[in-house]
Amino acid sequence: MDDFDDKLKSALRGERIEIGGEEIGSARGLVTELFRFRSRLITIGSVVKIVVAWGLAVTATIMTFVVEDRDERFYWGFGALAAIVSLGILWQFHWMMLNRNAVLREIKRLELQIAARDDREPS
Repeated sequence: MDDFDDKLKSALRGERIEIGGEEIGSARGLVTELFRFRSRLITIGSVVKIVVAWGLAVTATIMTFVVEDRDERFYWGFGALAAIVSLGILWQFHWMMLNRNAVLREIKRLELQIAARDDREPS
């Protein structure tokens, strides 16, 4: 985090900063790039989990109607229900994390605007 603070201070002074092979010229760009990377990781992780849950839900639903044994049908039906409920939970978690990042990004932008305003005003 100290590295980020140093880069943020440099960006507030107007110096250009390199992150991930890209050159960023402002503190706002630095914060935006930081959260853009987090959003990508959250999205990739969520998509993988959601695809797996969809696969389990479809498989369990199909198997519910294919098997002959009543006990087995009950277990597959319960598995399908659990997979569908987990899909809803995964979707909610995904959107909550993206929303949290968006709110945090706006708070950081406000902090940067206040810090930039404090730097410009004479004491």
